[in-house]
Amino acid sequence: MTPLFVFMSFVFGVIFTNTKKTERSLNSFDVDAEGLKEVFPDLDKSRKVCRYYFSGDLSSPKVCENEFECKDCPIHKRFANSSLFPEEAYFCSKRIENLYFSPCLFYHRGHTVVSIGKNGNMLMGIDSFLLNLLGKKAEKIALPDVGDFVEANEIGFSLIVDNEYFPVLSPVSGEVIRLNENITEDINSNESFVWLCAVKPFSLETDLQSLLLGKESEQWMKYELTALRVMLFENSEFTADGGNMDFAHLEFKSEKIIENFLLSYKKH
Repeated sequence: MTPLFVFMSFVFGVIFTNTKKTERSLNSFDVDAEGLKEVFPDLDKSRKVCRYYFSGDLSSPKVCENEFECKDCPIHKRFANSSLFPEEAYFCSKRIENLYFSPCLFYHRGHTVVSIGKNGNMLMGIDSFLLNLLGKKAEKIALPDVGDFVEANEIGFSLIVDNEYFPVLSPVSGEVIRLNENITEDINSNESFVWLCAVKPFSLETDLQSLLLGKESEQWMKYELTALRVMLFENSEFTADGGNMDFAHLEFKSEKIIENFLLSYKKH
């Protein structure tokens, strides 16, 4: 058996194994959905606002043209270091209306959150917006298995509410190494966020460049609350008085929430 044959056998073995794991991951959700790349072209311009508008580096909203992938964006390269040392005031939990958020966490535009551990692994979960909008109503959360792979901006898991699934994008790419075994308890007792799983990242530096942090995450959260209010209560007295939304009793069309706030698409 020649060294070349051994090497090629190893390469194809790795590819085959990774493919099988990916299939297992997708099948475990039992959903037929699209990720950010497929949804992005159809989003309204108001749903494509550049992150640097929220950080204050841009004085007016600018439409993102890169599917929220900042790595090669000239605007990102221009401002990437402007908030390298966030203000001390942002290293704490804060409240916006009746939601909580932690500016020291990384936020994905599909309302998931990421925290980096000392060992380089990442905790991945849902933020307060998604937790209160859908998480506390969910009968089930469909997660990948330990050993499965998730890919940034593709379907990572699903929330099942009233027998309807809501596909949620993964904020990072990597291998799932642990699941939260106390999700139900955490959902009932937490208001800020809930961790779903731990991931060994494949491209940490690249993925983090597209996530929000500090001041920009706070301004983005305010923007999202306004967008949700306009979507749900347009032409109503509620919008005019700016009152806090009662997330527990909101009624909405699932397709609008999935596309505009989860940034995914459910096939029919």
